[in-house]
Amino acid sequence: MTTAGLLLLAAASASSPVSFSLHPWHASVHFPTAGRFAAALPVVLLVTGFGGEIPAEAYSDLSTAVASRGAVMIGLSRPPPFPMLTDYPAVARSLDPVLQFVVNGSLAARLSEAGAPAPPNVSALILGGHSAGCHVAVRRILSSGCGAVGGVLLLDPVDGADPWGLRKELDPRPVQPLEPACAPRRLSNGRFFDAWGGPIWQANATAFGHMDLVNDGEAGAAASFVCPGNKDRRERRGYRHFLATAIAAFARGLPRRAESQI
Repeated sequence: MTTAGLLLLAAASASSPVSFSLHPWHASVHFPTAGRFAAALPVVLLVTGFGGEIPAEAYSDLSTAVASRGAVMIGLSRPPPFPMLTDYPAVARSLDPVLQFVVNGSLAARLSEAGAPAPPNVSALILGGHSAGCHVAVRRILSSGCGAVGGVLLLDPVDGADPWGLRKELDPRPVQPLEPACAPRRLSNGRFFDAWGGPIWQANATAFGHMDLVNDGEAGAAASFVCPGNKDRRERRGYRHFLATAIAAFARGLPRRAESQI
């Protein structure tokens, strides 16, 4: 990803989110409401942390920033299971109705009613996640193939469980003496990067922690008790805007790259 590609993004205003629910998923959808768009809007679906257990609304700062850069951002969360164990193949299969909603025209109708300036591009979706939400997204692709998914977004991905099998949200340094790290090196970023078979880009923000991309407030405060992070609120906000710019650049460039590789 080049600096020029980032600088060419035009800013727009973002909507208040619209939402829909398809059991077990709750979707919070942010989209641009102003700006000139010659083509359909790219669509990014993000499974939240803990395999989808962190409320999508906790990512609203990031989602709003992505939308203001010209993409549709769909945060996906679900009620936490009991006990705190995740059947990843089953959770991945449960994404199918959500993807159908996106590609069959239902999302386009919902966005049109809400005042979106252009239709969504549903021929090259970005499917991804944060933390163990990445496990869900990758599991879905491995189990069911790509289909309409043209790219994958992995935000501080985690694959696997903690030593006790209780936590799915594992950064390499723990905060509490008896807690596992939030993203152990052997289970996180490099594990995914090294295994990837196609074109891949990685950005590394070493001054920020595993949960610094979620909103400040209750979710951020709870995360800081378990996961180390940057203590400067203004820097965390800037980090989320950096991520949003990179996500939107990738999403808007993907269809052109895909067409050039056919």
